[in-house]
Amino acid sequence: MPIAESITFERQTVLIVDDMIENIMILDAILHDEYRVRVATSGSQALGMAQREPLPDLILLDDRTYDASLAAAEKQPTWTSIVFVAPSVSTVKVALSPGL
Repeated sequence: MPIAESITFERQTVLIVDDMIENIMILDAILHDEYRVRVATSGSQALGMAQREPLPDLILLDDRTYDASLAAAEKQPTWTSIVFVAPSVSTVKVALSPGL
């Protein structure tokens, strides 16, 4: 068997944390072909999900779902390799506002 045929890659895991189902559906549609996608609708739900294997490689979270429990968890040694990204729609709205 050639070497290239024996190599398999495990998809990376992305945890989407948002309280708006529309945002979750859009992100899932974009990511699900390339990544293992998990979903939470609150910071506390995300905390529980992120402690189960496989650990997420990336956490995309709405700035409204980021709370004290996630802030504390972000500092845990087992989470040091997890990337947290919190895009803000309000920032995008300001950037797209005419006249600014």
